[in-house]
Amino acid sequence: MEKIIIKGLPWLCTLMSFNVLSASQLPTVDCVIIPSRSAELSAPVAGVVAAVHKSLSHTVEKGDLVAELNTEVEKSAITLAKIKTNLSAEHNAEKANLKFYNLQLQRITKLSGNELASLRDLDEAVRLKENAFWGIEQIRQNREIRKQELQHAQAQLKYKFVYAPFKGVIAKQYKFPGEYVDGQPIAKIVDIDTLHIEAIYPMEHYPLLKKGMFANVYPETDQTRGYQAKIDVIDPIGDVASGTFGVRLSMDNSARELPAGIKCFLEIESDSDESGGRNSQGEP
Repeated sequence: MEKIIIKGLPWLCTLMSFNVLSASQLPTVDCVIIPSRSAELSAPVAGVVAAVHKSLSHTVEKGDLVAELNTEVEKSAITLAKIKTNLSAEHNAEKANLKFYNLQLQRITKLSGNELASLRDLDEAVRLKENAFWGIEQIRQNREIRKQELQHAQAQLKYKFVYAPFKGVIAKQYKFPGEYVDGQPIAKIVDIDTLHIEAIYPMEHYPLLKKGMFANVYPETDQTRGYQAKIDVIDPIGDVASGTFGVRLSMDNSARELPAGIKCFLEIESDSDESGGRNSQGEP
């Protein structure tokens, strides 16, 4: 404790004492170690679980197939859409009709020029040719619609597969093959390659903690060894009732030495300065 002398007017009190804390006086606090990321995986559509490819404790890479729903209906719809898309008989028939009506129009036009065919015959020949032309155009548009239907069926099939959004470990398996799901999670994935440490400090220490400061974390699994972590989040809003604020640190765990979901305590390293790094004798 340091004593601060405040000199003022003679009729005011001239002596006041209060605590001036430094970074080295930060207390050891309790903390918890949690995964840096977690996600509950589910399919965007309803269905029956056909298979779970990654179960409890399995390591997965980003994009790995975790589970899939029954896809018989979707595969059948894709097969039907492909058949419709590849239909060519109707198109070939209309092309033959157009060719015939073109020749017929040429003959009637020639006969009409020699006054051997009536204008009505000529108008009818023109109408038949136009109908054949627009018949081909309608078939072309229908084929485009069928292609879109095929893409729609393929997109629906993709919804039946559940993939890992990031590298991690399957922490929970909620559903098993044969169970019906409608929005419920099938599995939970967590990222433990990077761990988060959450701790609570009294508000009087708020000015002393800075992003980038280093700390030693002692997990309950081995309280004799400290693991280095770094402050990356300081809660800007304190809790009025308890007079505390939260701090989050990040710690590399790529070697998977520590599990997540355990208690710990942490100490800010003595060589961490108030600018958020280390002093000249430590690593930056």
